[in-house]
Amino acid sequence: MSFNEAVVRTNIAKFLCLIEDGMELVKEEFHLPNVHGTSGYIDILAKDKDGRLVVVEIKISKHSERDAITELFKYITLLKQRMSLKDSDIRLIVVSTDWRELLTPFSEFCWNTNYNSAGYMALVDSGGFPLSITPIQLLSRSVGRKLIPRHWIQVYESNLNSKSKRDAGAVLYGEKIDKRGIKNFVIVYFSYSYPSYGVSGHGFYFAQQEENLQLYQSILKSVCNERFNEILSYTKALTDPEDVLNEFADAATDMIDVPADELDIGSPEKIKSYLENKYWAVEKICRYGVFSQDVRLTDQEIINELCGYTGGSYTWFSATCNGSNKSYFNEIKNKYSGCLYHNDGWRTSIRDVMDYFEGKGGGASMHLNIFNPENILETVALLVKTGDQSYLPNFAFVIEDDEKEELEVFQGEILIERSPRKTVSELGDDYFEGNISNAPMVSFLHGMADINSKIMADLGLSYAVKYYQLSKGDVIASGVNPKIRGQKVIFDELDSEGGLVDWLDQYADIASDISSGYSSAIITVEKED
Repeated sequence: MSFNEAVVRTNIAKFLCLIEDGMELVKEEFHLPNVHGTSGYIDILAKDKDGRLVVVEIKISKHSERDAITELFKYITLLKQRMSLKDSDIRLIVVSTDWRELLTPFSEFCWNTNYNSAGYMALVDSGGFPLSITPIQLLSRSVGRKLIPRHWIQVYESNLNSKSKRDAGAVLYGEKIDKRGIKNFVIVYFSYSYPSYGVSGHGFYFAQQEENLQLYQSILKSVCNERFNEILSYTKALTDPEDVLNEFADAATDMIDVPADELDIGSPEKIKSYLENKYWAVEKICRYGVFSQDVRLTDQEIINELCGYTGGSYTWFSATCNGSNKSYFNEIKNKYSGCLYHNDGWRTSIRDVMDYFEGKGGGASMHLNIFNPENILETVALLVKTGDQSYLPNFAFVIEDDEKEELEVFQGEILIERSPRKTVSELGDDYFEGNISNAPMVSFLHGMADINSKIMADLGLSYAVKYYQLSKGDVIASGVNPKIRGQKVIFDELDSEGGLVDWLDQYADIASDISSGYSSAIITVEKED
C-alpha cells in the first residue's frame, strides 16, 4: 500500500458520515496530556447527534492492531480525567482495514466493559480513501467454563465384567460424542452401592460445556431433522433463551447408542445427592477438549460444578469471595439468581446485599449459601417424614470485616405470616386437579415453581429475611426485612409467630395430611436418589 495510517485518518475525518449520519468532527489528533506517563493522541475525536463524544481509532497495520485495546483504555482514562466525563458520555469506535489480529481482543473488550463500543471494517483504495465503512460482527461472548445442567448416566450392574464393560462403554461414548461434534466435556467414572436395595455396580456420568445455540442446532439437524423440528416446535413456547439452549444441547446428544444395563438423566441435584449420601464413589474423571487444557482445574472443582455449587443448580448456590477479587465477584452476581428464578423476595434482597458488599471495597469478604427448592409441599412432607432440618429452604449471606472484627448476616427463612386459609383438600382442588397426590407429577413436569408462592400464601407462610450484626462475637443489632440505604442497613423489629418448624408444630394435622398425600413412595425414592 502507498498510504499510511495518517492518510486514512485524515480521509475518514472528512467523511465521518460513512461511519454514522450526524457525526461531527471535533478534532483530528486530539492531544491528551498525562501527568503520570506518556501523553496520548486520539486519532479522531468526534461528536454524535446526541452530543456524546466519540473516540475513533484508526488501525491499518497488524502491529497497531495489537496496541489498539491498550490505547483505548489509556484514552478513555485520560479523557475522563480531563473533562470529568461519565462512562455514558463516551463512545468508542475502532476502524480497521484488517481485523484478523484485532477481532478476538476487541470482542472481549466490548463484552466485558460498560462502554458503548463498535468496530468497523474500512475498504480503502490505493490512495487511502475509504470506499466503504461497514460494522463488524463481534465474536460470540465467551461464557467461560459453564456446564450444561442436563447430564447423562449409564450404569452397569455388578458382576465379574461390570467394571470392564463400564470402562469400554465410557470410552466408546466419549468417541461418539466427539464424532458428533461436541468436543468439550467430562466423563466421570464411578462405582455405586445401594445397601437398602442390595444392588451395586459401576457407571459413568457425562456432562458437557455450554456452547452456542447455533452449534447444537446444526448438530441436531445433521443427525435427525425430524428431531430438530420437534425441539424447534417445542422451544417456541419457551421465554428464557437459556431454556431453549439447554433443550437443544440435550437433544444434540440423543441417539448415541452405547449398551448399558440402565440409562438415566442426570442433573446437579441428582449427582449431589448420590455423592452426599455416599451411594456413589468417584473413581476418576476423563477430560476432553478445554477441560484437558486447563492445568489448574482440579477434579474436586469439576465435581463442585457438576453438583451446581457454582451456579448450575436450580436449587442451590454457594460462593465465597474477597472484595478485592472483582472478576469472581462479578461471576457470582451473574450466577446466584439461577436458583431463585421464582423467588422474587430473596432474589432482590440478595441483589441489594451484593451492592452493599461491593460498596465496602476490598477490605471485606462474603460467604453466600442458598438452598431454595421452591416446592413447599415436598419440603413439608420431607420434614414430617425425616425431621431433618437440612430440608429447610434458606439462604445465608455473611459479610465479614476482619479489621473491625464485625460480621453482618442476612438470613433468608420461611416465616409464619398468618394462619392457613385453605385445607389440604382445597389445595388439591385449586392446584392439582382435585387431589394433592397429583402434586409430585406436577413437580416432575417442572410446574411446581410457578405456583409455589401461592401455595405458601394459602398455608400462611412467606419468604422473609432476617438481619444480624455482630461485633467481636456479640449480637449488637437484629431485625427483619433489612433495607439497604447506601452503606447503612435499616430493619424492622422481628414480629412473627415463628418459622417453618414452628408451623409444623402449630398445624400438625395439615402437615400430616400434606405428607401422606404427597406420596411417601416418591419421597423415599427422591431421598435416596
